[in-house]
Formats: sequence, C-alpha cells, structure tokens
Amino acid sequence: DDTRGRSVSNSSASSQISSADPPAATLATLWSVEKSEVPLHTCAVHASNHSTLLVSSTQGLQAYDIGSRSSTWSTPKILSENYDITSLSSDPHDSNLITCTVGTSLMTFDMRQEKAAHVIEGVDAYLATCGDYNPNRPHMFVSGGEDGLAKIWDFRSSSSSPSPPLLTLRSHTHHLTSVRYNRFHDQLLSTCGSDGSTLLWRVGTVSSSPLLELNSDSDSETSKSSKDKLVQEVEGESGCVGVAWSKCDAWVYVSVEWDGGVVVNHVPSEEKY
Repeated sequence: DDTRGRSVSNSSASSQISSADPPAATLATLWSVEKSEVPLHTCAVHASNHSTLLVSSTQGLQAYDIGSRSSTWSTPKILSENYDITSLSSDPHDSNLITCTVGTSLMTFDMRQEKAAHVIEGVDAYLATCGDYNPNRPHMFVSGGEDGLAKIWDFRSSSSSPSPPLLTLRSHTHHLTSVRYNRFHDQLLSTCGSDGSTLLWRVGTVSSSPLLELNSDSDSETSKSSKDKLVQEVEGESGCVGVAWSKCDAWVYVSVEWDGGVVVNHVPSEEKY
C-alpha cells in the first residue's frame, strides 16, 4: 500500500529560517472584533470574498465585513459547549458554504440558511482538527485529526447515509494539525502534525486531473506514476503547527513548528506537472 510507506526527503529539499533575533517592530491594530461573551477559537479570511472575516466560537460562526467593521451573518446557537470549532474553510466554488471541523464531525453551513446544510459524522476517531477544500474540484474536502489520518471526502453524499472517504492517507504517528491542497495542482497535498513531520502526498486519483494509465501493464512507468503515495517527508525539530503553500510559486510550501521555526520546502522535480 503506497499510502502507508514513508520516505525521507534529502537535505536539499528544505531550508530553515532562523528567527533567533527578529528585527524590532511595532504592530498597530487596524481593527478588532467586538468583545465576545464566549471565547473565540479560530478565524479565516473568506476564500472568494477577501473583505469578509470568518470567526468561530463555541456558539457558532460569525462573518464580519472588514470595511464596515460590522457583523453580516451568524449561525444560531446549535453547537454543543463540549465541542469547539477547531477549523473552518470557505468553499472556493460556492461563496455561501463554510465547512467546519466540530468534534468528530464535518459541518457545512450555508450562509443563506440558519442551520447546518450538511453533516458527516465520525470523520475522526477522536477529534477532527483541520480541513481544506480542493481548489479545483468542487465538493471535495480533506480532513485531518487526532487519529493521525488525512481523509478525502465527496460532499455529494447525503448526511443520512454518507459515503466512506474516497482516500485515506496514513503515515503520521500523532495528531494532524494542518492539511493544505496545492492551489495550482490539486494532485499535491501537504500535511503536518504534532509528530514533527511535514508530508507531501500525491493524490492524483481524486484530483481534478487524474494521471491516466495508457495501458494495463502494471509494471509500466505510467501505471506506477498514477498511484497515490507519499512522495516527501521533512522531519522537524519539534511538533508542526501549520503548513501553507506559496501563492506565487506552485512548488514551494512552508511549515511552522512549535518552537517558532519556519521550514521552506520544495516539491521534488519528478513530481512537478
């Protein structure tokens, strides 16, 4: 099973930026969310409307217009106090949809309604912690959590009888903290976790442009290249808290570690499309 294998990247594939002596700087507050009665947990800028800030708390979601500094939308108090929203992602294909990881579930909210539009329960054995929409293929979403697995879902299945994940990626030995699609080539997916590793995956079979097998010879190079697999692993010095892809270079992704270290990683040449 290729998704279970582990490969170690060479030293030339990544570089580390030191932040031991950062330059002195003063940050000015441009705008702040009004004081909330409950703790705020996570926030994100809307994928297609960059003037909208999404903020989550134990009671639900709120959308703020950064220009007018006012709340434009909120969900009703439907979330249990025992389960916080651990991550949120806005759908790049539908500006009204926002998907959150809540407890062991994925909950999708429609900003035109006052209830959850779609729910998939049991996406993680313990706690779902992160997620991301496929930027090029509608209805596809990747989730990660404390069971150490990344799972790719098709949201077109119904909430009453959801289909199993299209693909499950196994290699992390501890909690996942971040999962991110490459914005240019959704065949590439990066994950990181509290085990200190940042992994690069090829997930071509569930991407917008799957690699085609030109013949049925299982030993051919074409057949081998079409398989989903782990293609690169970068081991950090401490747990990894987040990973992100460059917006201007399709082959660069960055991970941030618990101790403040930043590691810049490069996609191997053989994986470039």
